[in-house]
Amino acid sequence: MGSKVSLRLFKPVRAVRLSDVVADQIRQLILQGHIEPGHRLPSERQLAERFGTSRACIREALRQLEQQGIVEIRKGARGGAFVTRVDGESLASSLTLLLKLRRIPIQQVTEARLAIEPVMARRAAQYARPELIEEMAAAIEGMKAHLDSEAEFEHFDDAFHHALGRSQGNPVFEFLAMALLEVIRDAFSGIDYGRENRRRLARSHARVFNAIRRGDGVAAERAMVALIKGANRWLAPFVASAAPPSSSEERGKRLTRRGTRRRR
Repeated sequence: MGSKVSLRLFKPVRAVRLSDVVADQIRQLILQGHIEPGHRLPSERQLAERFGTSRACIREALRQLEQQGIVEIRKGARGGAFVTRVDGESLASSLTLLLKLRRIPIQQVTEARLAIEPVMARRAAQYARPELIEEMAAAIEGMKAHLDSEAEFEHFDDAFHHALGRSQGNPVFEFLAMALLEVIRDAFSGIDYGRENRRRLARSHARVFNAIRRGDGVAAERAMVALIKGANRWLAPFVASAAPPSSSEERGKRLTRRGTRRRR
């Protein structure tokens, strides 16, 4: 009598929509470089004939790819489905949107920043080119010069982090860090956390920059940890106000309360 075959060897079978199969095949061809960015895909009719499906199936597959930012659907005589040129900014924007939709708590975003940005600072001390060092220096000076302007200060703060991201030689770190920073920015949007906190942030950024400029990766990494933890501590009183609203009405109430406190 033969041995029994374990059921664990078999995997459940699930129904797969034809549009998913079509979308996956087109996606793989793009990822493998067989279809270049900017190229127009064949028409819905041609694709339907080739895949042996309906035009409705092709239309749904293209809609999936468009939602993923892989193709762009253009209308008109010269329209069609065009492969998009995906860059770091668009990837960061997609990740930012995902984090916002999932309503990831600020503390968890901070934990992720602590895992990524100190490594970026250490790498920047090793790989930063002179022109990016100059960009970071200009950003630091801009932060120091605009302690009384929330908008201008954040502009130079962003400039510093963008230059840092490009300095460290790994675009994956850059995309992740930019997305996390954007979530933080959005959470604190409209909140003026004061001149003193901006002064602290400027000084902390300067410590990171000075270590990078010296080529001291260990010091740069430590300074970035201190920056993130310090910012989290200084801005803690605003975290509750920055929590995602349960409804547009509740958000309106919070904004009204903030305005009342400021007028006082």
